[in-house]
Amino acid sequence: MRVSERFSMTFNDKSYSDVEFRVDGNSIYVQKLYLKSICKHFDDMFNDKNWLESNSNVIEISQYSYSVYYSFLKYLYTSIVDIEFEEVINLFDLANSYFEDELKNECIIIIKNGITIENVCHLYSSAVKYNSQELEYYCVNFALNKSKLITNTEGFKQMDEMSAKKFFYRLSNSY
Repeated sequence: MRVSERFSMTFNDKSYSDVEFRVDGNSIYVQKLYLKSICKHFDDMFNDKNWLESNSNVIEISQYSYSVYYSFLKYLYTSIVDIEFEEVINLFDLANSYFEDELKNECIIIIKNGITIENVCHLYSSAVKYNSQELEYYCVNFALNKSKLITNTEGFKQMDEMSAKKFFYRLSNSY
């Protein structure tokens, strides 16, 4: 068994952890040194003066759901993205916030495989929000092929005016 496989087996194992993330009342157990070594965000966080002075090994997370944060940490340990499609855009947001480009790319692949006429407007709005030109481009090309069907969806009706205008501008100019 490879070292990386052995290490991935320690994910969320309390007996190996020295840090606990609490999300929505649930715990996720990890190792500080490992997180510091693979993620710049955690390296900065665990070296921050306030963190060092707090002497706390419990970190409360409120910005993301348990399933999103669990999936994020699991990915760092295993390189496997394990999340429901409905939450992949939130995982993309987290990866974007923590500058985890490989995970962002994995999320984009999942989104591309799950895009439908029902969710393309939501995904496009999210791509604009998170400044993902690759995802914007993909949504627009998908929509070009399905534009008549898309305008009749609930997602289109719920799209904010700015995103809808930008969306149709891009459609009409076909990149």
